[in-house]
Amino acid sequence: MLLQVLPDEINNGYHNLSMEIVKSIDNKNVSSIKELDSQILESESEITQIELDSGVTIAINKQNLKKADERISKKFNISKLGRY
Repeated sequence: MLLQVLPDEINNGYHNLSMEIVKSIDNKNVSSIKELDSQILESESEITQIELDSGVTIAINKQNLKKADERISKKFNISKLGRY
């Protein structure tokens, strides 16, 4: 489940999303957070697509994830976000 999108430049256009169910990553069904994490990490695509049950598709450029995670974790005082 996607609970909340934190405000950041990487999340522009997605900041209003909350309480959404993640359906798939790159057209592969997801049934747990562990699967979600591993499918994003293992994706060979430069752009990872996250499809929500509501029909919304989120596009993530994997090259930008590490810097964005560092910036967001510092801004919101979160100890760890992703493993990218």
